[in-house]
Amino acid sequence: MGWKGTLRSMQAASRQAERNAQRRQRELETRRREYAKMEALEQAAYEVEVYENLIDVLLSVHRESAETIDWVACSERQEPPQPDRQSTNEIAASSLSDLSPADR
Repeated sequence: MGWKGTLRSMQAASRQAERNAQRRQRELETRRREYAKMEALEQAAYEVEVYENLIDVLLSVHRESAETIDWVACSERQEPPQPDRQSTNEIAASSLSDLSPADR
């Protein structure tokens, strides 16, 4: 084989390697899409499970027993004292309004 044959064979090998690389790239891209789809399916399954659990919790709230409240005892208790009104900020604001604009 002459130099032209060698050159053709090298070019053919180069094209073959390039085709193989492109085919491998397409395969990897397909696998990536499948992986993303699987990941999305797993995430969707998790979201469904969380939603169903929320529904179960909401539907069972009335079955859970809370502390009983003795309403008679509550009505017999003494009223809490009225809070002391502290108007320190109001007094400070009104004293500022009494000043002229030049004094502020």
